[in-house]
Amino acid sequence: MPDERFAVLLIEDNPADADLVREALEGEAFRLEVIADGDRAVATLRQGTMRPGLILLDLNLPGLSGSAVLSALKQDAVLRTIPVVIFSSSRGCEDVRRCYENHANCYVVKPPGLEQFLKVVRAVAEFWRTVPERPPA
Repeated sequence: MPDERFAVLLIEDNPADADLVREALEGEAFRLEVIADGDRAVATLRQGTMRPGLILLDLNLPGLSGSAVLSALKQDAVLRTIPVVIFSSSRGCEDVRRCYENHANCYVVKPPGLEQFLKVVRAVAEFWRTVPERPPA
């Protein structure tokens, strides 16, 4: 039986942040996959072995940076329609501008407090799961 949960790919090298995202998305609605480096994330997505409904992407990654991952995904005709939400601790104006110029669907700054962090992750994932119409895979 296929898994009907909404697939979220988190590209994040910080295990603590990955654990918090996992906690935020616990339950029946979401299926979370975590990849800790940019090179492997792009390679996995290009192989077609996974097609998430949403990508949460950190900017500071080993290998390809988050900005380079975003650029690679949005230049790929097959992958560009996957929504990519930048989920970073950076509030830098240059980071935000560059991400939107590279067609990020949204830029969210990681909140510092536990409850707010969990709430923001749930809200972002729930929005992308329930509100927008998406093109067929």
